[in-house]
Amino acid sequence: MADLEIKRTQLHGNILDLDLPNGEERGDPLATAFIQNNWNNARHFIGEWWDAYKEWEEHDTFNTAMAQGRMTMRSFGEAFDTQVKKTAPMNIAETSRFYSDSNRTQVTDPTQHEAAFKEAVSGPKPPMFGWKKGQEPPPSPYAKLNRGIDASAFAVPANFATREAKYKNGLHDLSVKLVIPNTDIKQQSHHQGSTKPHFCFLPISKPEDQYVIYTLTRYAKALKATLGDFYTLIRGYRSEMTRVKLANELDMDTGLVAVATPGRTDNLPYKVSYSLGGNTKDKGPDKSYKMIPVTPEVLRMRRQAYFIEHAKVLKSGNEVVIAMRKHAGPFPVYAVYDAGTLKCFTVGADNKLKFTPNRTISATGVANW
Repeated sequence: MADLEIKRTQLHGNILDLDLPNGEERGDPLATAFIQNNWNNARHFIGEWWDAYKEWEEHDTFNTAMAQGRMTMRSFGEAFDTQVKKTAPMNIAETSRFYSDSNRTQVTDPTQHEAAFKEAVSGPKPPMFGWKKGQEPPPSPYAKLNRGIDASAFAVPANFATREAKYKNGLHDLSVKLVIPNTDIKQQSHHQGSTKPHFCFLPISKPEDQYVIYTLTRYAKALKATLGDFYTLIRGYRSEMTRVKLANELDMDTGLVAVATPGRTDNLPYKVSYSLGGNTKDKGPDKSYKMIPVTPEVLRMRRQAYFIEHAKVLKSGNEVVIAMRKHAGPFPVYAVYDAGTLKCFTVGADNKLKFTPNRTISATGVANW
């Protein structure tokens, strides 16, 4: 098996560390210049890291990920049949979450944008006597959010090939809990009061590899217009790697935000993401909590928190936003809590729960395999 640590170190030494003189990040001009001017060499080092990473991912285990503070979980209520394919309406909760660009410039007419977004999501209203057969409009390109137990749709890379495909399947980012090791699973969940809650467990990569994909993504976007092959390569990686999008030791008030995209021709007038709103919690020097405006710098800090402040984020076991994607190993793992033990199951093609014989997880997160 290729040594992931070695391949990651080589990638750092040849590309990623070019922009880190004296340990300080200066942006990306040196690294992107190297990638563009030495594409074949750059592709070699990037590809070597990726191949080693996916091999490592394939051999990652439940207990290792749990012990290292890399396990995430989503919890669900007791009614499996209604939770397995659960969806949620796509809704922008506040007019302050509409922006005119990715720099979070507020739109000048938020009420009009709210109305336009609702119309785009719901589709045109039917006439008084309904649609005539054969004249029904196509479904809205903004599907309901996929929020059920079954995560199989997130494991199909083709579902993320385009923005249209992602939106059509409702596969937006997910809010999950980063599990604190050796601590009662149920008590960490949002379903402490349920007798038999269901769980979906998925490990994320080490902070070091989250840093790699975060940085490569930044470089790829900077070179999109001049080195399309690089952008396409990293986009493919992103469709097969679960990534941490936002993290913090405090609640972040995450929800959908919409950026108007009037120039697009794909029937998607808004780019929608699961992100911070206009304000978020911060901890002051006196350790008191306060609400602060969300600026590009605050967003950057939340995006980097998992790989910069992993221990602090893990200690609180707080909300983490992830882009769930295909995993090379036997994940996600599904389980139902039953009298102090989590019994593992799979979701059948008929959307029925099928228990996995002799596979259990203890109340504190130790798997027996």
